[in-house]
Amino acid sequence: MFSRIAFAGVALTCAAVPALAQGPRVPERIPSFAARLRADNYVRVRVVGHALREGFIATVTDSTIKLARPTTAPPIRLAEVVELERRHSQAGRGAGLGALIGGAFGVLVISRTFMAVCEYDCTAGAMAVGGVTGLALGTLTGAAVGSFSVRWERLYP
Repeated sequence: MFSRIAFAGVALTCAAVPALAQGPRVPERIPSFAARLRADNYVRVRVVGHALREGFIATVTDSTIKLARPTTAPPIRLAEVVELERRHSQAGRGAGLGALIGGAFGVLVISRTFMAVCEYDCTAGAMAVGGVTGLALGTLTGAAVGSFSVRWERLYP
């Protein structure tokens, strides 16, 4: 009886050791995302057994990501990454939305104000001036507001 238990224990140990020796399984999708990352990207990385790390990327290789700060931190191995997100600014979206709203506001409101001051028939000119003014102010305001709004894009998993 004892020999059967010993044999089963040895067999299970022999089967489990190679699986444990391989270490963490490397996800297939991570290396493809390493190619999409640039040195100026701001990322959030969650690593197996460690807290969430966040910062600008200093260097990216096929197997590691090195964050710019803290400079003494070791590179993050892609094989240990559990979650990876990249930050995007919404300045472009805000500028586009601001241009639409500001242009419409300019044509409707600013052009009316300009026509009230005009001595001659200035309808077309007033609408052009109002539209361009509203477009410029809306674009700048939208870009400024959008730059404070960020969106996180999940790269892995």
